Amino acid sequence: MTLEQSGAYIHLLAHEWDDGACALPDDDATLATLSRLGSAWKGSSSTLRKCFIPHPSKPGHLVNRKLHAQWVELQVWKRKCQKGGIKSGRSRSKGTSTTLQRVVELNANSSSASSSL
Repeated sequence: MTLEQSGAYIHLLAHEWDDGACALPDDDATLATLSRLGSAWKGSSSTLRKCFIPHPSKPGHLVNRKLHAQWVELQVWKRKCQKGGIKSGRSRSKGTSTTLQRVVELNANSSSASSSL
């Protein structure tokens, strides 16, 4: 791969990662633009296309196998963290109401204790 092709490859990876489905359109004109190769895409397309495979669930799109695997792994991790955060939030909100109730009781008891002095 030439230096110019390496740069184009990095641009394509960045655009793929930024896409909501981690995909690139399988269209030479669009890939030429995204890679910033422009008209030089024709001479580099065969080399660069070897770095991508058809998207597993989105017809007409390409993915880099390794980048897509990392993206999928990140999506699984995000969902796991989100579920944990929701669960933690629920348990904290239950504890918060109990804590607030205790504070109110303590304030009520201290008020009645100080008024009897």
